[in-house]
Amino acid sequence: MTSAETRFIQSRDTCRLATVGRDRWPHCVPVGYLYKRGVFYIPSARTAKKISNLRSKGRACIVIDDDDTKERGIMIQGQASIVRDRRFARLGTWMESKTGWTMGSDTVMVVFK
Repeated sequence: MTSAETRFIQSRDTCRLATVGRDRWPHCVPVGYLYKRGVFYIPSARTAKKISNLRSKGRACIVIDDDDTKERGIMIQGQASIVRDRRFARLGTWMESKTGWTMGSDTVMVVFK
């Protein structure tokens, strides 16, 4: 990724996350994220459709748009994992300190590379 692309990604906090369900239909939803060292961190309810899709397939696509011009964006395809172990506590605390978002008891973290 170029430094300009990294700056663009770091200047935003929402993207669209696309997954594919067991029925092979795409599922695309807007989500908040934090980006650090080439990894996207996306909180989600553990019962969300995107989470069941990721548990099944593990592949996803993220699109980040330029809200101002609508003429620029970045699409990234990759593997996603779901974190809900000791690492989650650190990730959740870090994300809450950076964003003010609150991690609920049913929250898991999608880690997208």
